[in-house]
Amino acid sequence: METNERQTSLRSRHRNAVIPCWVLHLRRQPEVLAAGRALVGRLESETYVPVPYWQLGFFEGTTTVELTRGGRCWQLHLMPGDLFLIPPHSTRRYATVRPIKHDYLVFQFAEAAASDDQVELPAVIPAGIARDSIARDLATVADLRASDRFESDLQAHLVLWRLVRLARLADRVKHGGTDTVQTVLDDIRVHIADYCLTPEALARHAGLSRRRLDQLFFKVTGETVAACIRKRRLQLAVDLLQHSDLPVYIIGEQVGIHDRHAFNKFIRHNCGKSPSAVRREAHRRLSAV
Repeated sequence: METNERQTSLRSRHRNAVIPCWVLHLRRQPEVLAAGRALVGRLESETYVPVPYWQLGFFEGTTTVELTRGGRCWQLHLMPGDLFLIPPHSTRRYATVRPIKHDYLVFQFAEAAASDDQVELPAVIPAGIARDSIARDLATVADLRASDRFESDLQAHLVLWRLVRLARLADRVKHGGTDTVQTVLDDIRVHIADYCLTPEALARHAGLSRRRLDQLFFKVTGETVAACIRKRRLQLAVDLLQHSDLPVYIIGEQVGIHDRHAFNKFIRHNCGKSPSAVRREAHRRLSAV
């Protein structure tokens, strides 16, 4: 009971806390200094001393962190799937009920960039439905460290640019109405390859019930969320079948249908023919031109 009370207290205390923003020079490719997985919360309170590097943490559980930098202090509550962007020369003190795993990235920008290269990002960014793909990308950065440092740095750069999109989407969710529908449509477009892209996941990300999100969608688009996901998957799948040489099973993965039989059934149901037949018909049309 004491643990539950403590978690509730921390959540209510920091739900409306001010979240600081940092300026990064993202047009310069970062140099990755370290990447991997670690535990936070072996002790009830853990303090990490300042280092002169940027850090990114991606948390699987709940923790509260006191962040201090330049004489200022913020109390931040991190939820599962939150990305925590940590600036250089900052102190962190974590208060965690139980140990939780997190992916970490330590990086720096080798050269000072021009002012027009600056991008502002909040310290805490919810990954939302991109949670699984962000985890895979960070694991790829860590795996590449031993074999190809350049590709590892490049992958890290892509992850950091994804934070920009995630931060913008999270900010737009707050406004509701048409903005919420547009935000969810952007989510569908960007994360169409994620098998966890479902109406329920999108509703949670938008802070709405599934029914309420469907109501907003139908008002703006005339379709349900599920219908929009299905239409986007079909459009992309048919386009890839007709205009690429990718194997059929890869195309299925690209549109979020990772089971080969399920993808074949999906195309047959919506196109009246198999994926291979859709591709052959497109090739015949091109040959006849």
